[in-house]
Amino acid sequence: MDVVSTMDPVIESFRPKPSQGWMWLVATALLMLAVVGFTVNAAPGEEIPSWVWVLYAVIILIAIWSLVLAANFPAMRYDLTNDALVIRYGVVLHYSLPYHSISEVANRDLSPTLWSSTRFPGIALYKVIYSEGTYLMCSTRMSKGVLVIETEGDDYGISPAEEDRFVAALTARMGGKAPGM
Repeated sequence: MDVVSTMDPVIESFRPKPSQGWMWLVATALLMLAVVGFTVNAAPGEEIPSWVWVLYAVIILIAIWSLVLAANFPAMRYDLTNDALVIRYGVVLHYSLPYHSISEVANRDLSPTLWSSTRFPGIALYKVIYSEGTYLMCSTRMSKGVLVIETEGDDYGISPAEEDRFVAALTARMGGKAPGM
């Protein structure tokens, strides 16, 4: 009798550093919805131009997206699989970094600019522009104490709670080569 073995990849999962960044997302959404509600009711009986309704729709969609991001906050994690570091933010963000593509890992303080996709105190997601360059972020740190991972293509920013253990496990998965530390 033949025995077929299916080996699932060994995954070591790391949670992010604690943060209340999700509250910024909720507060932003509630503020946007309050502004829309207030302005719609500010002048009862007056006709609202169609362009204002379009603006309201855009604001409401942004508010809903902020609430979706807040709901996914508890699912942020960094998984070390057999062949890649997988960075996840629930169902809305997924980066996969093959170990062979990682050239450097370092804890850095980044200098924020005015340009950002999603960056508040306690959370930074997606492509964020800093003075040092552009980073694909999935971090509970906006700019201070970000674990920066440089690859052949893009640079990433994360914030594992057990940073030393994470870096040691990442180095082991990379075959023991310390990535530019």
